[in-house]
Amino acid sequence: MGFLDILKKAFGTNKTPIVEEPEKIEFTSLPERLEDKEKENKKKESSVFYQIEDKVKESTKEINEKLEILKAYNLGSKKAEDKFKAMAENGRERYIETLEEFIDKLNSLEEKSFEQLVKNTSKIFSDFEKKSYTSYERATVLIGKEMAAIKEITVGLSKYFKKIFEDNKEIPYSRKTIAFISSRLEEIEEIDKDYKEINRDLEQLDYKLEELKEKSKKKLEEIARIKTTEGYLDNLKQKQKTNTLFEEIEREIYGLKSLIDFKALSSFFHEFENDMVLVKSYKDNFQETFQEDYGKALLRLLDDSKKNTQEMTNKINLIREKKEEADKIKSTIKSDATEPLSLKIAEMNTEIESLNEEKEKNIRAKEKLDSKKKELIDSIKEKSRLLNLLIQNP
Repeated sequence: MGFLDILKKAFGTNKTPIVEEPEKIEFTSLPERLEDKEKENKKKESSVFYQIEDKVKESTKEINEKLEILKAYNLGSKKAEDKFKAMAENGRERYIETLEEFIDKLNSLEEKSFEQLVKNTSKIFSDFEKKSYTSYERATVLIGKEMAAIKEITVGLSKYFKKIFEDNKEIPYSRKTIAFISSRLEEIEEIDKDYKEINRDLEQLDYKLEELKEKSKKKLEEIARIKTTEGYLDNLKQKQKTNTLFEEIEREIYGLKSLIDFKALSSFFHEFENDMVLVKSYKDNFQETFQEDYGKALLRLLDDSKKNTQEMTNKINLIREKKEEADKIKSTIKSDATEPLSLKIAEMNTEIESLNEEKEKNIRAKEKLDSKKKELIDSIKEKSRLLNLLIQNP
């Protein structure tokens, strides 16, 4: 298995089975336990760093010893054609150069994190394998034992790294799981903040609604009180009288219309354009036209056409008398004291409706937050099992 394979395995999605009894914890204790888990990771990580550091020192020392032997190797003593000697010499020089670069990089390994160490080490070995392959093959044409001794150390070091990374692959996986859970906890924290803000808004809305309902109740009580006063009752009677008179006037006007022969009037005034327009207006909209001057124009038309009768005149006079009486009573009627209160109640009811809509909107927002929080908690519980933690009472 190459270093890239180890890297993929360390950061992959393969889940390490939990064989030991999970630790039962309260949901509120989870952040603290995550910190503990990360401390455990760092402790393991430090141990790996120390082991690798010692191993690198040991191996590079061995490589340098073998390297000195390789450098001192006398190719001139070999019985071979010059072209093979030249090839081997070129291979040795390039291999030594690549090997020294490899040693420098190993000694300069940064140990910021296990994950980064895996990536850096993988690249160092991969680069060395690519760069040294051809030079190694050329050098071994004439230099066998010395080259093989060095290769044995580098291969052994490679196996060591593979094994230690494989044995500790739970570190990056655990860290990845911790990061996932931590991000979900942050989301829950934001949800809780939004939840509190919505609750504050709902409290304010409830306060405003109660305040408006109480004010509306008092206005209704005031209206009920006003309606029992003598002044209001007298005013109501006067209104009823005027309404009765205007109803009688409408009936009298309708009766008057039935007395008039519009066909005869049209025949008389057909040559007089203005009068003809007036006759047509009476015929089509008698009530409205009559109420414009209460019979003044109509009397002129009837008199000019000689179509007036005593009954018509009496009817018009009666209508005028009732109109005068109604107007006189109407002038004594005071403004309804309940109307401003009723308008205010209508305004408050509109505001109450608006506040209730806003309240419903906030309630729906809370329900969405509840649903989202439940999803997050479920995902946290599932991932926590991978850290051997069993969440209770979320």
